[in-house]
Amino acid sequence: MTGATARDILLVGVFGLETGRGTRDVDLAIAVDGWPQFEAVKTRLVETGAFEADERVIHQLFHLPGTGRRGG
Repeated sequence: MTGATARDILLVGVFGLETGRGTRDVDLAIAVDGWPQFEAVKTRLVETGAFEADERVIHQLFHLPGTGRRGG
């Protein structure tokens, strides 16, 4: 995990410090061998129906509300 959520976990969970602001997004990094593999991963994620590609930012996807798995 990267970004502000990772910072918040570290500051609050490890050091007991408040961050002073909230964030609703989670940045996730996946290592791939190149753009063709990236496109394949992106396509598979979008095909699940749980993600939507950003039209302006090639590497950004949005998780669609109500599509997460619940339970065991």
